Amino acid sequence: MRRFWPFLLFAVIAVVHVVVLLVGGDSLASKAALMPVLLFAVMLVCGFIARETLSTGRGIAGMILLELAILVAWLTDIIFDRFGDASLRDAAGIVASSVTLAIFIALFAGPVRGRWRWWAAAPYVVASGGFLAFMVPRMGVFAPLVIVYALIVSALAFLATGAGGVAAAGGTAFYVSAILKGLRLFAPDTVAAVPAHVLDATIMAFYCAGLGLLALGATRRLVALGAEAALVRRKTATAPLWRIMPSMGHSRMR
Repeated sequence: MRRFWPFLLFAVIAVVHVVVLLVGGDSLASKAALMPVLLFAVMLVCGFIARETLSTGRGIAGMILLELAILVAWLTDIIFDRFGDASLRDAAGIVASSVTLAIFIALFAGPVRGRWRWWAAAPYVVASGGFLAFMVPRMGVFAPLVIVYALIVSALAFLATGAGGVAAAGGTAFYVSAILKGLRLFAPDTVAAVPAHVLDATIMAFYCAGLGLLALGATRRLVALGAEAALVRRKTATAPLWRIMPSMGHSRMR
């Protein structure tokens, strides 16, 4: 785990941001720093601390997708929070977040894919079905957009289970943040008993945990795959001559 210490920097910024929200302070600076710090952690681990990650095309593709997802998430956090019209801001935020999740899906279905167990999809299918059955009558024109978003979030949470426990935990945390945000936007009466700043801090805590663990899980998977590829290359390069000669002699006789 020592290789992944840069992710602790993101964890510190995330905790600071959540605390600032809880006390009702100005959270703009800490929010703006979240994704750049996470991006720095990914680049530092993959590019320098565990350079074997970039020794294969799969590793390079995975790092590019992961960095792109984090960059889009950062643009979503910074740009769309500035929209004056609430309806426009909500719609634009959902679309932009869907782009981030689509990139993560491409990452977990491609370069860092692992072995999926189909039963792991059951909790998300049940939870999303119940959530949409409750929410669709309340969402009006936003219903189609939110239905698509719910399917994307559920797909990501499931696909992340194939990359290990860390990524799976990240997918679940992000899923919870999406559910809570949906309740705040379209069914505020269901969370009216929770103070606004506490609800915002809770949503952001799950959001930060989700993205951080997804990025950490994907990075760990990329590092492991790079190490496996490097080990295969070393074994091939140091193969004893007596193992090579018989095959060479056999090819000459043919």
